[in-house]
Formats: sequence, C-alpha cells, structure tokens
Amino acid sequence: RTDYTNIGKKYGFTARWNLKDVPFLVQDGLSEEQAESLKLELRNIGMTAQIMESEEKVKTKYRSDSMTYAFLLYPHANIRYRQSLLQLAVQELSMTLAALGRGAEVVPKEMGGATFLTFEAAKLTERDMRMLSQLASVYMLFSMEDGRLTTLERTHPNYVGEDLPALLKYKGKTNEMFTDTMLTMALASSAFMPVHDSQLIVCDPMAGRGTTLMLALRRGYHGVGIEIDKADVKESADYMTRYLEFHRTKYKRTDSSLTVRGKVGGRENKFVFSDSTEHFKDGDTRTLRLICGDTRDA
Repeated sequence: RTDYTNIGKKYGFTARWNLKDVPFLVQDGLSEEQAESLKLELRNIGMTAQIMESEEKVKTKYRSDSMTYAFLLYPHANIRYRQSLLQLAVQELSMTLAALGRGAEVVPKEMGGATFLTFEAAKLTERDMRMLSQLASVYMLFSMEDGRLTTLERTHPNYVGEDLPALLKYKGKTNEMFTDTMLTMALASSAFMPVHDSQLIVCDPMAGRGTTLMLALRRGYHGVGIEIDKADVKESADYMTRYLEFHRTKYKRTDSSLTVRGKVGGRENKFVFSDSTEHFKDGDTRTLRLICGDTRDA
C-alpha cells in the first residue's frame, strides 16, 4: 500500500481504489512513454499492469487501418447441429472482439463450400491474435483482400497437448469444443479479460471429471475443481497422472486432507507441472487442484 501510494503521488493520481478489487483503471490520458514507465513501476511492486488504448485512439486507428478478416470454422459431421453451432460461433467471436475493444459486425459467409466468419476491424495486434487464436470454433484464421485469403499464424500455442481434454471418454461428457466455447465467452464477459494472457485461475465448482479444468490447462491457466463424487475425482486424477507420465512431463503430485472451519472438509489431489524440464526447475509451473468435497463448504 505504501509503495502504491508513493507511485500515485509521483504520477498525480490518488490511491483511492481497494487494491483487492482487480482489475481497475489506474490513470487515463498518459503518453506511451508515461504509460510504459508507470507499468514498469507497478510491476516492480508485484502488481500486474496492462496498457489499454483509449476509445478515441481505437476509433482513429480503425478509420486509418481497417482490414477484413475471415475465420474458417471447424466442419461438423452432424448437419442437425451446424446451424446451432454457427450461431454459437458468431456469438463467441463477437463477444471476444468487443472485449478486445475491436467491436465489429460478424457476418457468416460461404466460400468454396466452407463456412467463414468475416468482419472488418483495425489491424489486429499480436495480443489480439493470442486471444483470437484460442477461439474454440475457429479452425484457421485469414486476412482477406480483393477476395484473396492470406493465412494468419496462431500465436497462442497450447501449453499442453491438444488431446488432454479429449482423451478421457465417459457417458454424459459435455463436448469439449462446446465447453471451450463457454470458457471463452465467460472470459470475454468477465473483469479478467484485460489480463487474459496472464496465468489466470479457472475454478469449476462442479468439476465432474475435469473437462473444463483440462481446457484451462491447455490454455496455460491454472485449474481448481471441486467435485463431491469420489469416483469422478479419482478417475480424473488417475487420468492426469497417466497423461503426464505418458508424455514424460515433469510433475509433482501430492494427495492431502483439507480442513474447512476446523474440520476435515475433503481431500485434494494436487498436480504441479510444466511444459519443459527447464521451466519446472525455474518454478515456471502450472497447478491443477482436484478437490473431493462439497462446494457449499468451500
């Protein structure tokens, strides 16, 4: 608090915000140099800082640097679901663009027998592309000029294998692509969107066998799941162990009891792992917590 107050005095803003309420806007109207300097000082005291462009600057950039984009959707074998999936894909992309400050009309278009989602926007930044690369319904990304498509490289590689959420099969499992779409839409509508490329923690209070948590890990987030069914928790933990060992991923697993309000409140299977041995040694890891217990006690 003292360090933050001193920074506030230096840059001319008051420390009137509750530091527990994040994210929040620190100061508006700074030059790029001032914003970079302030960001560095905030990060030096352990805060996560992100520079965001003003609405007027975004509009000016849009007018001078507008481009057309076309995103190819994954095909679906079941024709009965195609229209519903198309509507869902339009909403996923529309919400994400709006949350990125790139609000645009998303228009489905058939080209060469395939379905694309097209829109006009100011040239997408590298950070925009990192988020858009995670869209569950999108297979490939293109820019479009005079009817010609140019491939855009995905800039958000999976932290773990793409197969992690898909391999575990069981009756009643929600389709992982649908769940991934819901995860994107939840993020786009949340207060955490400005820090979407940081190590967020995704919590699922009714985790089942962990599809949502596996998708979070694939994105490079941490996962915390609570499930009352012991068999589901055990199967999910055993699956995670088999997966990490099969891929020779460096990890540590601990099983322990949890205390809630002075009483034993359940058991936790905790996995700490990394995408490389070097990162594991350096402490750059991700965590999966599978908790067997009642969400109402959390």
